[in-house]
Amino acid sequence: MPSYPPRTEPTKKDDQLNQRAKELQISILRQADSGKIDKLVDKYRLAQLSAIKAKIHFYYEKQFQNKATNTKLEKLERQMEEWKAKPRQDIIDKIKKSKLDR
Repeated sequence: MPSYPPRTEPTKKDDQLNQRAKELQISILRQADSGKIDKLVDKYRLAQLSAIKAKIHFYYEKQFQNKATNTKLEKLERQMEEWKAKPRQDIIDKIKKSKLDR
């Protein structure tokens, strides 16, 4: 039996998303070749989609338990579609504008 309770929120996926963002931002700052940046952009997009899917799963879990949540399913689904269709250059520009957390 574990000595810690299981996670109830999608914190692991958020941590993975932050790690992918840092990797992408560092490679952009170091001016890596475009092939590497494209791969990292795809990994960042997949991490973003995975985090949104985890939030949707958390939403359904709370609905099943009849507990209130402050998230809107429509908003999460809209975010999912936006991230699927977002061009690579928009993602790169977003990462360039964000600050690197150390």
